[in-house]
Amino acid sequence: ATAAGCMPDSSNSDSHSKGRAAATAALAVSDSSSSDDSTKHRSAVFVLNDGNISVLARNAVILYMAAELQAPADAVLVVWANHALTQQQSDLLLRSCKALADQQWPAWLTAADMLGSPAAQQQQQPSVHSGDRGTSAVSAAEQQVRAACAAWASSTVSLQQLLQLRDAHVSSAGARVHAVELSLSAVGSANNQQHKKEISQYIQSGSIHLQAKRQGQQLNCPNLTFLLAPELQYTVYFSTSIFRAVPMAVTNAAGASAADKLLATVAPQIAATARGLQQGSLEVQLMLGDILSVATATPADAGASVPYSGLFDFIDTFNVCDYT
Repeated sequence: ATAAGCMPDSSNSDSHSKGRAAATAALAVSDSSSSDDSTKHRSAVFVLNDGNISVLARNAVILYMAAELQAPADAVLVVWANHALTQQQSDLLLRSCKALADQQWPAWLTAADMLGSPAAQQQQQPSVHSGDRGTSAVSAAEQQVRAACAAWASSTVSLQQLLQLRDAHVSSAGARVHAVELSLSAVGSANNQQHKKEISQYIQSGSIHLQAKRQGQQLNCPNLTFLLAPELQYTVYFSTSIFRAVPMAVTNAAGASAADKLLATVAPQIAATARGLQQGSLEVQLMLGDILSVATATPADAGASVPYSGLFDFIDTFNVCDYT
């Protein structure tokens, strides 16, 4: 999902798993000028919100891959979209999971327990490894994100087992047919006719195939972030599809696949997001809960002294993209 032109966010329009709070991305923007006002800098804080800690952890893993590991855009897209990964893509994913589980988080990433409280946001401290300051000083949300990442990093679930869990979860042939129809509807009539077979194969297999980047590598490793963590259960909604989340770029390249068109869309977005995180102009805060309840609350409802409506410059409630 994109928030103001940035990176993947959260939840599925069909409620990816039953009982999940709607996912949102909120944006706060600030301007700063140099002393002579000759240079103006804009910074943005993205608050990624979901009722499921695994979704927030997965967002962090993908962003860490892009910004800290400088993973190529095709690897980021495949981890976002695919159940099956190449060995190289799997290695990047596991490095990201292990770093977020055990190491000090980068300065651009924090996790907060309270959703939307101005006082809580002011008091929120930069995220550091729990070993550096004691677990009592680390937010419960951060501990849960770390636990989810640790569960993925240590899992021994194979690709075959992951796909068996997927098949058991979506056993209805009718559901698969409906999922194909929803994805075809999302890409528009022109792409619908040109890429119907490829999109149908993606829904059936759970993985896209990038022609330009495959280089003969086999998709034989599991993407464990499709499992609810730390329980390692499969709860992905039947209609989840990268083609419902990312618009396909218009390209004149002969023989461009649907997956290649997705990559053409997200590659510049991934590059811009990674650059902003690396340079300090973008920050990300993970919040577990329901931001819509907070956004519609009055100050008296939560004991705040200022209206919640002033917290963010923009709130994106687009709700299609929790896993893809």
